Amino acid sequence: MATIIILGICTGLATVFGAQLVWFFPIQNRRCLAPLLGAAAGIMIGLSLFGLLPEGNAFSGVKITGAGFVWGIFMMRFFDMLVHRKEENSVQDSYIGMGVLIAVGIALHNFPEGLAMGAGFRGGENLGYLIAFSLMLHNIPEGATIGAPLKTGGFSLARILWITALAGIVTPMGAACGWILADVSARFLGAAMGVAAGAMVYISFDSLIPAALRLDRGTGNGGVYLGILLTFMLQSL
Repeated sequence: MATIIILGICTGLATVFGAQLVWFFPIQNRRCLAPLLGAAAGIMIGLSLFGLLPEGNAFSGVKITGAGFVWGIFMMRFFDMLVHRKEENSVQDSYIGMGVLIAVGIALHNFPEGLAMGAGFRGGENLGYLIAFSLMLHNIPEGATIGAPLKTGGFSLARILWITALAGIVTPMGAACGWILADVSARFLGAAMGVAAGAMVYISFDSLIPAALRLDRGTGNGGVYLGILLTFMLQSL
């Protein structure tokens, strides 16, 4: 259990590393921000299609995973109404709202990822380590997707790192629960993965892709395709 929690912490905090990378790049430039937001959407869509939904189906079946997917969409819609769709005073505020929404979505998806890692260790250490490594790799660009709009919105590096750390620290919690629940409720694991997939698909189509296309249609679209391809490659590891 101690090994799983330590790996979960390292995996989750890879988001912080990704946010630090963003800080040193000129992402306020629309030609840089558009493909980054597009890639963030592509990564989230890819994670849902290639990772969370198939894994959820394997654990719980189509009905339970699908119900979780729909619930995730409605849940993020409700949260979006509270946070992201407030009457913003400026474009800067809209980017802050976008960053907060992405952080919530990634935190929701980090929990079932942690569950999968913990359950993977139940199936054998090699599987658990492989899941942890792949999660660590794709958590780096996820940290960048949180940091980019928050930096554009004027947040300091310290505040961005705190937010990404809070989003990432959910992973070890999920890993511990996955270890405990692997023998108890596979249905819960699949439902959680469905919720996370629904949340990320909602964020992608409602916020990230429209924002990327408004900034620059060509590079925004290219970023989406690149993000999906990158996620497919990582899921194939």
